[in-house]
Amino acid sequence: MPQQKPTTKVIERILPRNRVGDALFSIALFCKKTGTIPNLWHPKTFNERMLALKLSEASLDPLRQLVTDKALVKEFVRARASDDYNVETYAIFDNLNGVADFKWPAECVIKPTHSSREVIIRRGGEPDVDVDILRSWLSSNYYHDGRERNYRYLKPKIIVERLLLDENGSLPYQDYKIFCFFGKPKFVQVDIDRFGQHRRSYYSLNWRKLPFTMNYPLESADIKRPVRLDDMLKLSETLAEPLGFIRVDLYAFGQEIKVGELTSWVGNCVNIFSPHEADSLVGRLFENVEQDVEALFGVR
Repeated sequence: MPQQKPTTKVIERILPRNRVGDALFSIALFCKKTGTIPNLWHPKTFNERMLALKLSEASLDPLRQLVTDKALVKEFVRARASDDYNVETYAIFDNLNGVADFKWPAECVIKPTHSSREVIIRRGGEPDVDVDILRSWLSSNYYHDGRERNYRYLKPKIIVERLLLDENGSLPYQDYKIFCFFGKPKFVQVDIDRFGQHRRSYYSLNWRKLPFTMNYPLESADIKRPVRLDDMLKLSETLAEPLGFIRVDLYAFGQEIKVGELTSWVGNCVNIFSPHEADSLVGRLFENVEQDVEALFGVR
């Protein structure tokens, strides 16, 4: 019988947790997910540029590690912009002591500060908070999953935050992620119905639709320009300025703007572009940050 190719989980366990092991794992993941071998000597595409940065010392920059932490990033936002842009924090736990006696808000968001994608959304007192889930979060190290070194030394914590709801009392139907290159916002990702039929659209800073998507189906309908787009772009530039590349993830509804998180290595450097050529086009922004995005994509 032919031997099966080792999974990334097996590779992760085999490879040492050091710079060489991290590089080998990340390159193997890139090849598996994109079907291509990354050119790290002369990176051109967005994914290659992301991977080169992930494997560089930028991933262990103390500031980048700080803004990766979902609690500590609020201090960064407060210092560079305003606490008004932070989602209200109800509690932070770095162990399970006190969890049993904590009066959980009926409406709140619960998530680990040291990882990604894990979240409990509590509405009307439901669901009950599962202590076993919290325990598993506190014992996890997200660095092990994808070898993103900016997560490696984060102290495990659980944060409880205000649940953001729109004027109808519903979860925001869309959120915004602003891609910043060398401190300059260049385009906006709009995620639609993230907890349902997840779709995406991309817009220039002038709010003209760009003809590509990443990882999720392209939203066919036009998205209305956010009321405070100019303020969102200004905030993103303020936060991005010391970080080289960063994606600023925002919630905006009505007059409110809230920072969700700052994302360093988008999609762990293995994003699937449609059309495929968009990967190379977006990568050009690392070569010339003044490049006009609308011209780059032929938007008229």
